[in-house]
Amino acid sequence: MIRWLLLGLLLFSNVSCSNWFMRQGCNKVNWFQHGYDTAMQGKRLEESTRYKECIKAETEINSGEIDRGFKSGMENYCKPDTAYSKGAAGETFLNYDFCDSNLGPRMCTRYMEGLKRFCQPEAAYTFASTGGVYKNQCPKDMEVAFVAKYRKGRQLFLKNQIASNEASIASIGSEIRDQQSQRYEASSRLASLPRTKIVSKTKVFDQVTKTYKEHTTMTEDPNIIRQREDLNRQLQNISSTISSKQSEVRQLQEQIHQYRSEMESLN
Repeated sequence: MIRWLLLGLLLFSNVSCSNWFMRQGCNKVNWFQHGYDTAMQGKRLEESTRYKECIKAETEINSGEIDRGFKSGMENYCKPDTAYSKGAAGETFLNYDFCDSNLGPRMCTRYMEGLKRFCQPEAAYTFASTGGVYKNQCPKDMEVAFVAKYRKGRQLFLKNQIASNEASIASIGSEIRDQQSQRYEASSRLASLPRTKIVSKTKVFDQVTKTYKEHTTMTEDPNIIRQREDLNRQLQNISSTISSKQSEVRQLQEQIHQYRSEMESLN
């Protein structure tokens, strides 16, 4: 019974801590800007993950600010020039239902005009070489020429990413070796600490014999104890740092593997 009570208290504590951290993050949100950004993505507030999380965590949300921000974003989203800009950037225009029905045809026309600009072959190479990802948004009659240039630009981007990751791996490898050297030095200092004992002698009165007897105690030098504790903490921190950096290297290596696989598929 006690075990289940303790388990329940632990789960409650974890949930409470999670909600507390969530509320701290939610309290820092600029709700006007969040409402604006959500609308500019063509989404309702109910579709916002952050908004739903903060509601669940019982955060006090400034409803007036988020409403004003959402309406401001919605007004801007429904401008034909916004539809054109999104098309020219290769973005998907998600939600015509946001806007007055009489704006729909004009917005659709402007979006397609922007998309045709984006889908020009000469724009494809720059888009791809700077990290843009094509999501099959170009009209079929423009796609073949666009994709041919896109593939070349994407290959350059992936090649640069591989080189960047390899440079990062080399740099992190140097940092790991430095940390390993520090760990060796700290381990050596720890091993060389003396085990000197301080001998203390005191006289203790024996109630049975009615005489004083000498009592000897041996304790380790407090300075040595402090040095040993400091070195152990240092070794723990160094090992944690090495582990973290090794994890970074593995992630970079996995990315390189993914980049190379994609490059092969583009040939």
